[in-house]
Order: sequence, then structure tokens, then C-alpha cells
Amino acid sequence: MKSKCGEHNYDNITRSKIDQILQTLQENGATIHGGNPWYVDVNRHNIKLQGTWNEGASTLSVIVTDKMFIVPCSKIWSTIDPLINHIASQTDG
Repeated sequence: MKSKCGEHNYDNITRSKIDQILQTLQENGATIHGGNPWYVDVNRHNIKLQGTWNEGASTLSVIVTDKMFIVPCSKIWSTIDPLINHIASQTDG
């Protein structure tokens, strides 16, 4: 699938962190389909994401598959990056 805003990759992503990311997205109103890759509709401004996890490398790749033209990519990433980086920096417990 083609990205409208490039691709962002996140390191140190384990299965429990994937679960935490998905839970946080749902708590914030997102609808999620699939399972690696995950298709996420954030239910705002037609923003849709695709996340693909490489379990062996513990990396998560995220692309923006759709958005309203008035929403800048920088605004989307400024919301997603801190969320995922915060979860990635945590120690699995």
C-alpha cells in the first residue's frame, strides 16, 4: 500500500508494546482491523494508518494510507511519534 506521508519506523517494539499501542489507539476512538498488518482508522479527518510489525527485528513500520488534504503530514506524525516512542522506551514488565 502506498503512503501519503512517508514511512516511520520504531525500534524496541515487542508483542506487549504492540498490544499497548493498539489499546491506546482504541481508547482514543480508533477502529482497528487485521492483524499484522493492522489497518487503523483514527476516525478523525479521514486519517487511516497501516502498521506492520517485524517481530524478529522488534520494529514497527507505520504509514498513512489516507487523510484529508487539509491535514499536514507533520501534524499526523507529531501525534503518532510521541505516543509510539513513549511506549517503545518502556521496559517490558
